[in-house]
Amino acid sequence: MLSRLATHGIVAAAILAPLLAPAQTGCLSGNVIDNTGAPVPGIRITVGDNVWTTGQISPEPRSDEAGQFRIEGIPPGDYNANAFNDQLGYPGIWWPVRKVSIADSPICTNVTFNVRSRTAKLKLTVTDATTGQPVKDIVVGVFPGNEAGLWLHVEPLLSYGLPPQVPSLTKLRVVVTAKGYSSTEFKFASLVPGATQEIITALFPKHRGCIIGVAVDDSFAPVAAAKIILQFMGTVSVGDAPSVVTTDNSGKFTLDNLLPGEYTLYPQKESDGFSWFW
Repeated sequence: MLSRLATHGIVAAAILAPLLAPAQTGCLSGNVIDNTGAPVPGIRITVGDNVWTTGQISPEPRSDEAGQFRIEGIPPGDYNANAFNDQLGYPGIWWPVRKVSIADSPICTNVTFNVRSRTAKLKLTVTDATTGQPVKDIVVGVFPGNEAGLWLHVEPLLSYGLPPQVPSLTKLRVVVTAKGYSSTEFKFASLVPGATQEIITALFPKHRGCIIGVAVDDSFAPVAAAKIILQFMGTVSVGDAPSVVTTDNSGKFTLDNLLPGEYTLYPQKESDGFSWFW
């Protein structure tokens, strides 16, 4: 009896063995260098798509003292890969994400990440030019060399303890603005890696106007609940202004927050036979 049970056990193991075969995976290896070709340690390496990501790996993959890294267990496929560390001055937002293909092979896909030079930091003091009060919700446009620029919202960065970081060792254009304000521009031939560049500026509120009036009929009697349709005759939009307002019981209306320019107003109240086509 014991002999037969042992035999059955061997047969069952032989049948189940193919089902327990490990999933086929690949790996990614490489190194991280700066603009001089020197290795950069402590850089976070991310690889991921909509299904698999290195966020599943603990501890998080990082470059070692020699700037090298190796990530195992990646399912075959095409991925976006990036190398960055905001705290070290390599935020990874200025240079394109790398596309990598992982194969079902013990031989790793190899890639070199060039994180360029350590960034410079911006210290911003921005006030209202008319009141002298600090301006909130500052947005900084950063345009390095011939690269595409980025618009950075300052307050969310500061909430994470990160001042705005900008590329160093390159020609740089910085535009400072905020909602409801004009912008100011600063140009730098080159900033020192790791240094802090202070920018002090005052922003002027954008000038806005308004239109007030009254809608009347042929006998100059006020028309209540009439629609006043606004059309800007310039080359830019009316900003935050409403495009349609309704007159009150006295036929009066107000259109606020208008950019300077020429406008056409069309009155309309179809229920009473007043058409804006006429």
